[in-house]
Amino acid sequence: FLSNSVLYFSNFMSVFLPAKPTKTPTTPPPKRTPTKASHAVSVAPEVCRPSGNADPRKL
Repeated sequence: FLSNSVLYFSNFMSVFLPAKPTKTPTTPPPKRTPTKASHAVSVAPEVCRPSGNADPRKL
């Protein structure tokens, strides 16, 4: 039971209409060259572990 349900329609968003197919092909994103800085630094194991007062059976 929704008494305050209101539908808003906008000219900028076509929600119910399918998207028009474009004739220009989409270009793939540029490939990034791997660098030493691109590797994520691993987090210390102490951060990933639960705290001492956490019950591991409920995790």
